[in-house]
Amino acid sequence: MKKLSIALSAVAVAFMIAPAQSVWATNIPVANPNFTILPASGLNQVYEGIYYTGLPLIEAIPDWGTSGTVPGNGYGQWAPLSNSFNGFNGTQTVGYTNQPTLYQTVGSVVAGDTYTLTVEIGNRADQDVFGGGADLLVNGVTYGATGSSPTAGYFSLYTASFVGTSLNAGDPITIQLTDTGAPNSEASFYDVTLTQIPEGSALYMLGINVLGLAFVVLRMSKSSRPVLRS
Repeated sequence: MKKLSIALSAVAVAFMIAPAQSVWATNIPVANPNFTILPASGLNQVYEGIYYTGLPLIEAIPDWGTSGTVPGNGYGQWAPLSNSFNGFNGTQTVGYTNQPTLYQTVGSVVAGDTYTLTVEIGNRADQDVFGGGADLLVNGVTYGATGSSPTAGYFSLYTASFVGTSLNAGDPITIQLTDTGAPNSEASFYDVTLTQIPEGSALYMLGINVLGLAFVVLRMSKSSRPVLRS
């Protein structure tokens, strides 16, 4: 019974201390992460009568660059309805591309720090193919995001991560949002975030957890000693 009590106390301490690890993660600012900041002319994508600014339906997205532009393939911002994405009603904007890469340089690498990109990528219900993706570009190397391919009409969370080294320290970190460009393929995006965890913080927190467990075990073992009577 005493062993069980010690074990339960140790687990309780671990659960109390572990959430403190999140304190070490800091957000690296990403400009216009939900694509709510619009060009001066407003939304630039024709869709179900929401807005129409004429052809071509391509206009720079504030704070995001584009590359790989091919005639006939667009990019921009739009406000989807429920027939494209479940739960949307034409009031929430997202970014989109059907081949050009959307990119934004957000900071530089610190050796030993861990960087994690998360982004919601959507698969339109009225598209034939899903080709969305995302990655982090550092010193010519791409760290691709992984996630479960969203079912038609939904978004899915994708994550990419890397640890800075002495070889790429100081190099710029670029977020890239991509689409394969396959026929009738288009990817939509929102909630783009990038976090940074300093080197050694995970080991530090592990040490705190171990010390906490050791304290509980020591205290419980002392309390379980028999009292000597004269």
